[in-house]
Amino acid sequence: MAGEPRGRRWSLVLAGLLFGAPALSAPAYGQEPSLFLVNDSTTVEHLEFELQGELPWQESTLRDAIGLRGQGRTARLRRALDWVPLISAPDPIPFDPVALQMDVARLRLLLREGGYPSPAVDYRVRLDTLQNTVDVTLTVDPGRPRMLEHVRLIVGDDPDPEVLEPGALEAVLVEGWVGERFGELEVQQLGERAAAWARGRGFAFAVAETRIAEGPDPYQVDAEVELEAGPIAIVGGFRLENRSRLDSVTILNHMLVRLGDTIRWRRLDESAKQLEQLSLVNAALVQVAQDQPPNPTPEIRVMVFEGKPRAVSGRAGYSDDRGVLTEARVEHRDFIGGGRRLLVAAQAETGIWSFEEYPQELYGLTLSLTQPRVGTPRLDLIPSLSWTYEDGPREEARQISGDLTLVLRRGPNRFLSLTGRIYERDVIRFRGLDASADGGVDLGDLIDGLLGSSFRTSLTLGASWGNRDDLASPTRGWVVSGSLGVTGPGSLSDVQYVRGDLNAAWLHEFLPGGPRLLARGRIGRLFPFGRSREGAESADLGWFGLGTATFTAGGVETVRGFSTNLVGPKFFDLREEADSTYSAGESWIPLGGLVRWTGSAELQWPLGRGGNYGILFADAARVHTPDSFYVDNVFLPLDITDGAFYTVGGGMAFRTPVGGLRFMIGYKLNPSPLDLRDPQALAAEFLAEDGDPNSVPENLWRRFRFHLSLGQPF
Repeated sequence: MAGEPRGRRWSLVLAGLLFGAPALSAPAYGQEPSLFLVNDSTTVEHLEFELQGELPWQESTLRDAIGLRGQGRTARLRRALDWVPLISAPDPIPFDPVALQMDVARLRLLLREGGYPSPAVDYRVRLDTLQNTVDVTLTVDPGRPRMLEHVRLIVGDDPDPEVLEPGALEAVLVEGWVGERFGELEVQQLGERAAAWARGRGFAFAVAETRIAEGPDPYQVDAEVELEAGPIAIVGGFRLENRSRLDSVTILNHMLVRLGDTIRWRRLDESAKQLEQLSLVNAALVQVAQDQPPNPTPEIRVMVFEGKPRAVSGRAGYSDDRGVLTEARVEHRDFIGGGRRLLVAAQAETGIWSFEEYPQELYGLTLSLTQPRVGTPRLDLIPSLSWTYEDGPREEARQISGDLTLVLRRGPNRFLSLTGRIYERDVIRFRGLDASADGGVDLGDLIDGLLGSSFRTSLTLGASWGNRDDLASPTRGWVVSGSLGVTGPGSLSDVQYVRGDLNAAWLHEFLPGGPRLLARGRIGRLFPFGRSREGAESADLGWFGLGTATFTAGGVETVRGFSTNLVGPKFFDLREEADSTYSAGESWIPLGGLVRWTGSAELQWPLGRGGNYGILFADAARVHTPDSFYVDNVFLPLDITDGAFYTVGGGMAFRTPVGGLRFMIGYKLNPSPLDLRDPQALAAEFLAEDGDPNSVPENLWRRFRFHLSLGQPF
């Protein structure tokens, strides 16, 4: 046909569409006289699906299965704005009737493989003769699904039943499979499940095949799973491949299987993940060598894909509460051999362009060395030194610390750690000043006690456990983490407390590429003792000396209707002027509390196919202090609202070359009287001799809080 005139070619194509359509189950409404006007210049404007019945996939799965495309919302916007400089209209998408027929066949095949024996796929084409464009509608009706009625297990080679447990395997094959849709993918997965069961019990060469037994009803089928378990295999040797720097001793020391061990595939996978914990290793593959016949003592093939031994990296971002964020890292991933990792990291939270009057500024430098495999492949020893300077809403301070951490790793998001720390903290400035009962400001012993250096030691137990489908971009999974720390007794710490913190997060994507729900919760408790409580010179010194150990909430990470750390108790930033009078800043200073809980539910749904999504959220938190020692004795110029606070809101997130761009607006449902009032005006009334803080009007705009961030959080 290549040599025929274009007009004749199109006549044949249209004749095939109009008269051959019934034989191909094309719709009768495709036989439109307007199709005779379609030509080589006709383009596709819209492409949409009409779904009839229920499908286990998103519409995006159907779109990915076909070749025909339509102009999306972005393309139409570009076309409407092509008069603007640097914005050009997209290239038109040609309409090909032959490709449309092929797409119909592709969709039918997709549905049949998905377990729908009698799918119906039709199309409608509408022609705009003025624009010479077509709108294509594909109507998809999957019909009744094919259901699995029974599963029969057939085991060959007579393996040891006490090891294989065929009865338990058959129960596993029945549960979750019988009574469900049974497509080609499920046929394959059923056999793989049986083989994986046997391999996990030492039958390293197990294979399984699934056969479908169809009866008179095409929508009800039985399945036979034939399992050939083969011999129980033990490790007969190791074959190390694709390594350059790592020596064989280091690799074998990180393996979780040894010579003579029974080969269980889960242990092989865990060994690969253990090797990937080495910073030099980008990826690892541990499996039974496939180029050998089934035998009781096979070799284990270990492939290691190494990265560069030295690396320099950096990243930047932005957060409305911390301003411009930067980080630089220099690491040696095989320091003096053995897979040791030497890391030098510098971090800066600059406060530049922050929305806060007192943004959380932080500058830090860290030097750490990771010694892998301390006695066992899963145990790492990490000594580190760090220096930080921070200037936040409550205080300005410098800190130098030395840590010694033991980390027992069980896999990604699964570890147990024990950290001993010695650090010295030097408070340069404390922003909140205590007010005496007569309305004056008493600096005296309070400020003298807060400023200067303090020495602390602590021991912290940390743990994390979870399961995610992807470490970088998870769509489903959960993580629970927590810590329990205690400072040294007696003269080992100037500040003394026990601090516990528990966090949980759960993410669920309802359909591939569809909406997902993120739920997060956090609870913490601080128990001061010794010098921070009864042993303190005063309740004021005991409380404010706890510093950053107390709990706060509010901001983009917890309760998005509030500014950073401003949920719950707060007080004025009182400043001494040159004339010995006092004024207040434009922001509140968080007081914090001994108890904190937060909860959040966030619904995310995709906006197009570019990784962008919309957000709806609801947050809640409570920060309070149930200890009467502090509540009764620490005088504050304001009432402390003790209760839970709730916010709702929404926003959008966009994928950019430099990371995620997030806009969110939160709304306070039940603000305290302080949250809606200007702190400067309140302070003026409080400091005035006959002032009335209740006379300060509420500003309803303070119910709203806007958050903006760019890049990944550090």
